[in-house]
Amino acid sequence: MLGYPDPRVNFNSPFSRNPDSSLAAGSYLSYNSDGQYLKAASYTDLTGIQSAKPDYVIIEMPAILHHNYPAELVSQADLCLLICRSNRIWNDADQKALNAFMSVAPEKTNFIINGVALQEAESVLGELPRKRGVLRRKIKNLFRFQFFSNSEI
Repeated sequence: MLGYPDPRVNFNSPFSRNPDSSLAAGSYLSYNSDGQYLKAASYTDLTGIQSAKPDYVIIEMPAILHHNYPAELVSQADLCLLICRSNRIWNDADQKALNAFMSVAPEKTNFIINGVALQEAESVLGELPRKRGVLRRKIKNLFRFQFFSNSEI
């Protein structure tokens, strides 16, 4: 808002650079999301390479709310990951897009919630393991009535 850069974006990160600089040659391929993309039934339809048998194939698709996706390709996937912002407000259009996606691959879909505040994550998952002070641990064990507990993760 005031012109300050977004602190979550690190342009010096190796993941933000060109893939040519960090990945081995031939370990990734790009594809166009044109008419052939929507007709794809397998990853070989996107790459055009039939002979190579890779260990893993990761296909990044655009946002399911704004773009069409190949339903046959999604249904053939072993795992679907949907990455969602934690602070985004969902509306009816989002719910309908998610329901349509889940009808294609219901049991294979997992979610990654991006940008969750640490305190919110701890309220759901419990205390996250990290370095804690001795005094803090002792007081917390006292309030939990765990006087002789020395266990840590």
